[in-house]
Amino acid sequence: MPSLTDAYDRRVGDGGGRRGRDEGRNAGGRNSTKRSGQNEGDRSKGDGERTGRRRAAATTTTQRRPYLGVGLLAVSSVLVAGGVVLATSVTVASAVGLAAIEATEIARMLAGIGLPLTFVGALALVPASHRLSALATIGFVLAVAGVAAFSWAYPGRWLGDPLDLTVPVVALYAVGSVLAFLALLAGVLAVDRGTESEDAPETERRERGGRTSL
Repeated sequence: MPSLTDAYDRRVGDGGGRRGRDEGRNAGGRNSTKRSGQNEGDRSKGDGERTGRRRAAATTTTQRRPYLGVGLLAVSSVLVAGGVVLATSVTVASAVGLAAIEATEIARMLAGIGLPLTFVGALALVPASHRLSALATIGFVLAVAGVAAFSWAYPGRWLGDPLDLTVPVVALYAVGSVLAFLALLAGVLAVDRGTESEDAPETERRERGGRTSL
């Protein structure tokens, strides 16, 4: 028959075992919590680094936009000016070895490309969104396609010819130029609205200060 001492020892031993198991579970839970916290910290650090790289790339692109805009405006000015000179000056056309008809056709092409390029260059100087920049680029591409279609269709497939492509060619160029111009207009209006929203709180503070002083 077991004695009271043996029963006490078994009970104490069972209690110690249970406490050991509980402490082991608690330690395991703390370790898993630490590991999960470290994993979350690593993920947060990685997300922060990626966000920082994206912001740095966006800042670099924003800083380069004015230079791009100035360059595009310079190119467009040269194209338009060259087109005007070729179309109006017989001396210049003769100097470069072009007949009057050839000089006129080249002048139309230069001016046709220079006009929408002016809109794109002006938009690059404005802090516009990527959507507006994409819209202006699409408009410029359509306008250039219209100029290329004109050089192919004129004069053999123009007004009065069996295959008359006047309307589709003009429509293609007009749509492209209008898209580029609308993108520029939207960008300028967005900048104006942003400036007004920034100036409004300062104006309100001045008005409150004036009423308080009265």
